[in-house]
Amino acid sequence: MLNADALNQLRQLKTDIKQNKVVFPGTVKPTNGRFGFVALDEGRDVFLPPEEMQKVLPGDRVNVTEQEVEKGKTQGMVDELLESHLTTFVGRYLIKGKGHFVAPETPGINRWIFIPPKERMNAQPDDFIYCQIHRHPFKDGKGQAKVLRVIGKAGEPGIERAFTLANFDLADAWPEEVQKQADALTEESVTSHREGR
Repeated sequence: MLNADALNQLRQLKTDIKQNKVVFPGTVKPTNGRFGFVALDEGRDVFLPPEEMQKVLPGDRVNVTEQEVEKGKTQGMVDELLESHLTTFVGRYLIKGKGHFVAPETPGINRWIFIPPKERMNAQPDDFIYCQIHRHPFKDGKGQAKVLRVIGKAGEPGIERAFTLANFDLADAWPEEVQKQADALTEESVTSHREGR
């Protein structure tokens, strides 16, 4: 058992390490592989190995530390999540064993994301779904998603349109004011507006 003096020394050592650590802020840039990079604010890129990429999402603002792994080669270790801009995305609903997942269609997310039982909204395998990040993967590399809407299945009429609208967060209907103006148009008003052009 450690005495109080030893515990105080350990606390002081931990504080000293944190104060002496050099961290670099930057933005996560994914690749088609499992690895990625952090584009540092100072202008250079730092390699992120697959284990570290599991903790982040494309576009996340993070603080990283660099460590040397081989002769002259360095890699980044994600130290802190500053902010995450990716909140919603589109993907395909999958079931693997007892686990329910979404395979994101968003470029740069190269892993399945777990969907807890209460967040599935009766989605069926191979449905395209519109999801929200329910728990960020920063702490343990295991993010969770929540189904906001089932878009439909591949091959259904209009699925391409619905998928594109959801993928780019576009509204499916006109704003109410615009709809009122459109409903108020008549053949005579269109003809009168056309004259003099």
